[in-house]
Amino acid sequence: MPLLSRRQTIGLLLLVLAWGINWPVMKVALREMGPLYFRALTMGLGALALALYFRTRGLRLLPH
Repeated sequence: MPLLSRRQTIGLLLLVLAWGINWPVMKVALREMGPLYFRALTMGLGALALALYFRTRGLRLLPH
């Protein structure tokens, strides 16, 4: 079995941390706001992050 590269190890570590932090954050957030509002907020922030990523890479977000 091949070992992971340094980049893969860092990516895996970030994924595990993000996934592990997600549950406590969601529990606290759902005490403060409704589930649909929380989902709308996270989807909006995710869309904004994706748009910024595409913009920094000089890629089009919309198809031709």
